[in-house]
Amino acid sequence: MKKYENGWFEAYVKTAVVGEDLTFNQIGTSGIYYARVTNVGIGITATEVFDIEYTTRNTGITWGASPSMNANMQAVDGYIVQYGADKTRNTDIRVHVTGKWK
Repeated sequence: MKKYENGWFEAYVKTAVVGEDLTFNQIGTSGIYYARVTNVGIGITATEVFDIEYTTRNTGITWGASPSMNANMQAVDGYIVQYGADKTRNTDIRVHVTGKWK
């Protein structure tokens, strides 16, 4: 995490989510599933957020969706979206947040 004198910050986070801990829901009959991920801590309390980059990776076809700061402005919530509901795969999540800390 980088804090700048002008009050801006950049936070980089990489974490892994255990597939068995996820609850997947299918979108219609598409074979595409999504699971909510919450509280990916960014290591700082933001007063304002300019941008959130949220990417996911596992051994299947996956992407991150709808990232947002949670109510305490210290963590990111979002979704893992993937083809199939394979819970044996762990998923890496990478988050890059820019904003203000003061």
